[in-house]
Amino acid sequence: MTKIRLVICILCTCIFSSLSAQSFYSDFRDGMIYVKFVDEFPLDKISIVNKNDTKPTTRIAKDQFPFLEKIFQKYGVIAIHRPFTIYENPKLLRILQIEFAEDSKIEDFINDLKSFEEIEYAEKIPFERLCSPPNDPLYGTVNGGDMKWHLDMIKADSAWKIQTGSPNIKVAIVDNYVWGNHPDLQIDSVNLCQVTYDSYAGYNYTLGNTAASPPSSYYTQSSNNNAYKASHGTHCAGLVGAKNDNNIGIASIGGGVTLMGVRAASDGGTLLYTYQGVQWAVENGARVVSMSFGSNHHIQTIETFMKVLYDAGIILVASAGNQGEEGNPEHYPSEYPGVISVASVNGDKKLSYFSQYGIRADVASPGGFIKSRATYPNVLSTTYCQAYILKSRYTSLQNTFYDGMQGTSMACPVAAGLCGLMLSQDSTLSPDEVKRRLMLTAQPLHSASSTTINGNGYIDAYAVLTFKELELKDTLLLSAASQSIDTIKIRATHDWHISNIPSWLTVSDSVGSKGYHTIYISANESNTSENHRETILDVNMGDITKKLHVIQLNYELYLTASPTFIRFSGKRDNADTILISSNMDWKIINSATWINVDKTLGNGSDSLFINTKSANSWGYNRLCSLLVSGINFMEELIIIEQRIPDFIRWETTSTQIDPAKDDNVAIRVLSNVNWTLTGGDSWIEANLNAGTDTMEVVFTVLEDNTTGEEKSTSFTVSNENISKTLLVIQKQDLSISSLSSAEDIFVYPNPVSDYCIVQSKDSKIETIKIFDFTGRLVHTYHPTQDEIIDLKNISKGMYFMLITTNNQNTIYRKIIKQ
Repeated sequence: MTKIRLVICILCTCIFSSLSAQSFYSDFRDGMIYVKFVDEFPLDKISIVNKNDTKPTTRIAKDQFPFLEKIFQKYGVIAIHRPFTIYENPKLLRILQIEFAEDSKIEDFINDLKSFEEIEYAEKIPFERLCSPPNDPLYGTVNGGDMKWHLDMIKADSAWKIQTGSPNIKVAIVDNYVWGNHPDLQIDSVNLCQVTYDSYAGYNYTLGNTAASPPSSYYTQSSNNNAYKASHGTHCAGLVGAKNDNNIGIASIGGGVTLMGVRAASDGGTLLYTYQGVQWAVENGARVVSMSFGSNHHIQTIETFMKVLYDAGIILVASAGNQGEEGNPEHYPSEYPGVISVASVNGDKKLSYFSQYGIRADVASPGGFIKSRATYPNVLSTTYCQAYILKSRYTSLQNTFYDGMQGTSMACPVAAGLCGLMLSQDSTLSPDEVKRRLMLTAQPLHSASSTTINGNGYIDAYAVLTFKELELKDTLLLSAASQSIDTIKIRATHDWHISNIPSWLTVSDSVGSKGYHTIYISANESNTSENHRETILDVNMGDITKKLHVIQLNYELYLTASPTFIRFSGKRDNADTILISSNMDWKIINSATWINVDKTLGNGSDSLFINTKSANSWGYNRLCSLLVSGINFMEELIIIEQRIPDFIRWETTSTQIDPAKDDNVAIRVLSNVNWTLTGGDSWIEANLNAGTDTMEVVFTVLEDNTTGEEKSTSFTVSNENISKTLLVIQKQDLSISSLSSAEDIFVYPNPVSDYCIVQSKDSKIETIKIFDFTGRLVHTYHPTQDEIIDLKNISKGMYFMLITTNNQNTIYRKIIKQ
């Protein structure tokens, strides 16, 4: 490979991200939190404001959550946004970012939110910091200046003979800034992005040649400390994929992949938009994301976001952190499941002194010094500034845009570049497989390394690109019955085939290609002998052969569960028992967050204790399933229903009825149980004396009221545990008009799409309340004249409108939202 080899000596410095002043928590953002609604919360109750505008927003209307109205007022909520929308993942869509004014009360706000059953969690949002080294870069005399040591260490020259990188594979560097116009990078403008935020629109994404670059008003491209700090992301980009064989500057492990650069920092250098930058990169084609930043705080929202990307096949690579000499604390995002955590190793195969270690990392990569922190160079790469650290030692670097840095920030992009090569060779590799191969092929650390990473070593580019493996389980059991069937999983790096298949077995696929395959194996006949029937199958891949022992038992397997349907009331801690009858191993698959099961694995016959973890507050009966799964595709499905808590109520506590005989009024009983109706008087009758669930009761006057005064009576609707009373008042004489008549209050159009008009003929309307079919208050209006009611943000369905006039009459109208 033709490259200009730059030989320089080392002088290192510390890069710190400049954080804006914080009033209350130095590690967390003021006035902003993440809030996650439980998975059962209806998504149609969290809708985007102006989602059809030409410039879309992520803003959520505050009034969509009437049950949180008081708490929002208490803490001065300014804006609500959806921070993550990728793949329209339902868990992410239930996560909101809330901006509020009462900064000093952030802990109180979080605790108050946690008291609502609708809220799964609320948490502060930490600042991310660049994983750059401590400010003690030079110890002793510099001896030598091999600036490609990090590539030689991972056997890059040999790896490049196999794979140099495909432009179809995009690797994103999400960092403070990335100077995409660097002569050794030349990142396409459509792959350069700046992320910003404002309270109204939410997160904005700007593309262009200079979008990701440091702002020129803050940083000049001269040889100075500020520009050197601003070069962090540009340095990482060069380590991932500076162009190879272009007679310019340096080489990189992934020089043939396509780079993406995302600016996640404010003008002053504070990392504010890292994960929104990750989201943009993935939405625009990134297969690998390099994240040389982090914090010491676990954030559930970000763990969920990382898992969504991992499940979608995105390779997430993060620096393990540079606090190895500061207690080796937890570090994120590197420690989230599904993220490849990269420690830093020196050229002497010892972990760098600053690198975090042990359980904090999965694998190491060159990111320190050629031999130790005292003697040899660190890692050379592209920069936004002219050489600042190394120019005094190596005059050839003066006025060039290359410099040395060290840290797990540098180890991370080297590993990410190698991941890009792996996908270039085989784009079907999953995140698990990439991580697994990196770890299996890693070279061992030096035995004298003062810290280790749980037996794992540092990356070997050549070994991982020539990796060969054939993996499957060694034993398969089948029931004695004919057509009993089960599966094996084959993981292979090359083509394979199965041989020695006996006539009493059928194998769904006897040949296959690289990747992960599910093979079905079934018995063609029953085993009626006294002994088990056995055979050995050979699974062959080139010079590798694995044995599979297949046993057809001399007895039949069985698995049953009882009952298979359970109905709970709406209360918390309802419990029941499930009896399992079986002669095999089994496991329980439970996808519901509101059901607790006392065991998840078992063997043979056993019992399960299940209980509801929370009351059902959703206004509809909720369902979930438990799957009892055994071998040979034997399974039992158990359906569990939790009703909403028992309720009975009138849609109003009192009503008026006109004084004439045969006048009537209809009032709804809102309920989900059987009920009876009692009470009343000789001058009035109800058309029902019992009912089930929600029903309309019609009260009819039996005689004219000629007493000259009002009459009143009450009706009680009840079951064994609940009772609610309705007061009925008959007006005093026939001269009083009935405001409840249809002519006096008009609601139109009905059905309604977005808006409806409520109009009174003779009286002033004081309040209008909208209730859903369960009786839950959805919205309250206080009109000053004929009211235009905005119903855009409520879901489709039937609602009740309670209208109160200035003479305290109440009128109900049913409306249909379509």
